[in-house]
Amino acid sequence: MAGSKIAVIAGDGIGPEVVAATQEVIAATGLEMDYQDGGVSARRYLREGLLLTDDLTLIRGRDAVLLGAFGDHRSPAESWSEKCCCGCDSSWISA
Repeated sequence: MAGSKIAVIAGDGIGPEVVAATQEVIAATGLEMDYQDGGVSARRYLREGLLLTDDLTLIRGRDAVLLGAFGDHRSPAESWSEKCCCGCDSSWISA
């Protein structure tokens, strides 16, 4: 049986480590999950200018989002942190 479809946004700093540990804990429970990592991070924003809200295919049709820590002192808050996830409501991600 296929598991839940989970979008992964590991993010920056300690985020990838926390997300990896979370996935290990979930695996230890025996639950099957279908993870899809979109590589969304402040580093990617600085490199490509891509925000999560620019490419919602990562989360569209997923059952949940596993979100790590994100942010980078080189990216203005209004350009990354606030725009990345704020404003994402269920109407944006409906299947």
